[in-house]
Amino acid sequence: MDVATVTEAAGTALVGAMATDLWGKAVDGVTALWRRAYPDRAETVAAELEQTRRQVLAARQSNDERALQDLRTGWQLRLAQFLDLEDHKLAEELVAELHRLVEEELKSAASLSEHNCANKVEMKVVALGTSRVNQVAGNQYNYKD
Repeated sequence: MDVATVTEAAGTALVGAMATDLWGKAVDGVTALWRRAYPDRAETVAAELEQTRRQVLAARQSNDERALQDLRTGWQLRLAQFLDLEDHKLAEELVAELHRLVEEELKSAASLSEHNCANKVEMKVVALGTSRVNQVAGNQYNYKD
C-alpha cells in the first residue's frame, strides 16, 4: 500500500468527517493509531483533532474552502510524518489500519459532509398581513388531483 496515497485520502477524509455525526469514531480511530506508536502523544493528538474540528466547523460556516484545504493538507502531512517509523513492520500495520479506517468509517462520513455542505440552503421569509408565502429549496410543482 502506498503511504502517500493512504495519508492523502486519510487527511481529506478526516477533515471531512469532522463536520459529521461520525466525528467521534474518527477521533477514536486516529487516536488509537497514535496510541500504538506513540502512547505518550495520543491525548495531545486527540486535543489537536478537537481544535481542528472547531476550525473546520468555522471554515464551513464561512464557506472558506482555502482554510479547509489547508487543514486537509496539514493532516495529510501530519499522518505521513506519523507513519515514518523506524519499526517498518509496525509502520506497515498502521498504514493498513489507517486505510481500513478511511475506507470503512471516514470516507462515508466525509462524502456525507461534502454532500451536505454542497446542498446547504438558507432561506428567510417575512410575511406581513395576510400574505401568502411559498418557499422552496428546489422545484415547486402545482399538482391537480
